[in-house]
Amino acid sequence: MNKNILVFPCGSEIGLEINNALKYEKDITLFGASSVNDHGRMIYKNHIKLPYFKDDKFENELNNTIKKYNIDFIFPAHDDLVLEFSKMAKKLDAQVITSEYATCDICRSKKKTYTFFKNKDFVPHMYNTIEEVKEYPVFLKPDIGQGSKRLCNC
Repeated sequence: MNKNILVFPCGSEIGLEINNALKYEKDITLFGASSVNDHGRMIYKNHIKLPYFKDDKFENELNNTIKKYNIDFIFPAHDDLVLEFSKMAKKLDAQVITSEYATCDICRSKKKTYTFFKNKDFVPHMYNTIEEVKEYPVFLKPDIGQGSKRLCNC
């Protein structure tokens, strides 16, 4: 039975890896979507332009796309979108391939992850103020973000 899978954003490294993993599967038709002119449009045989995920029209346009192309599953292919799609999963007409919102929310924040695992020995110590630091070196990291980037240009 053929399944239609939408990958968004398809030009991200994750989107390209999903394409490489599934493009020759005989029972899968891949659709790539992007909000920007990235190289996903050259990689995906079926490419769709969608509004930016924070745009007021995004959810409606996504559901229209799901209906138009009979999309069965959506792979969010960026950390910001894993969280966003898990939040809107019940309002979408296709199954989002991700964990429930509470899990995605904890995993998206270093502080929430460290708090969740606070009693485990692998959790680093966190300082609230510079005055608390008694020994160096210490590492500073943003609570949310990856690869020195903060926002998704999806």
